[in-house]
Amino acid sequence: MDLAAIETNLRRAIGGRAVIEDFAAPIMTTRLAATLEVDAPRPGDALPPGWHMIFCLDAPSRSELDVDGLPRGFKLIPPVDMPRRMFGGARLSFHAPLVVGEPIRCESELGDVKVRSTATAHLAIATLRHRFFGAAGLAVVEEQDIIHLSPIEDGREKAAAPADPGPLPAWQRDILPDQIMLFRFSALTFNSHRIHYDKPYAIEVERLPNLVVQGKLIALHLLETVRRFVPEAAVAQFEYRSTRPLYAGTRCTLAGSPSGADLRLWAQNADGKVVQAASMKLAASGRS
Repeated sequence: MDLAAIETNLRRAIGGRAVIEDFAAPIMTTRLAATLEVDAPRPGDALPPGWHMIFCLDAPSRSELDVDGLPRGFKLIPPVDMPRRMFGGARLSFHAPLVVGEPIRCESELGDVKVRSTATAHLAIATLRHRFFGAAGLAVVEEQDIIHLSPIEDGREKAAAPADPGPLPAWQRDILPDQIMLFRFSALTFNSHRIHYDKPYAIEVERLPNLVVQGKLIALHLLETVRRFVPEAAVAQFEYRSTRPLYAGTRCTLAGSPSGADLRLWAQNADGKVVQAASMKLAASGRS
């Protein structure tokens, strides 16, 4: 595999841009609230942190989708000759509110690429940068890591380092993501990747034990956990990274603890293994 050629091709696309105009329709926020089982914001209210992700979405046609339900390519990312793609994580900064019932504009670009190899796979990581604007101007900047992966035949994992036990949680709650929650969230985010809602496909074709819970859905639940237990928190930055799959029907514990003036957050499965690690920086007004 010519990794240098892959990187050169990707780097040529850096700076390519796309713009999507949308509207923070109250019916959409009501549906997301029902999916998360929280109270819905009213027209004129600020969107809760992270809720922008159901707006300004790409809408590829059915003919543009591959057998797995994913688009064959992203508008801003050139085709990469690697068989698997996944969402790796994201970094968000919050600058002003987006408001329910008002227009939203998203300006997107390919910000960076990294190509490397591990003991088990070749990786090409494309970072998309999205800027969301509302009536008050720039509201949210989100960088998303899209990972392209090609397994190395007979590659062997290095022995895992001892797990970081992490801090004791200051607060935590349990959720049980099921097939209905995953289907609803896929619909809200126009995500047609079949591993999230098509159980026979996930098990029989992808050889997974069950449907995979979306990383963005876990991240939203972490943000909602902060809203529940630290309601005074004013989020300035939020970063999260998926560490292993979480499967439908598996209890998920959402937990957090202060880390200096900010917050350390994580989600773990029923075996106590972390499936997503996150951190949150608070604005000065949200620090106790």
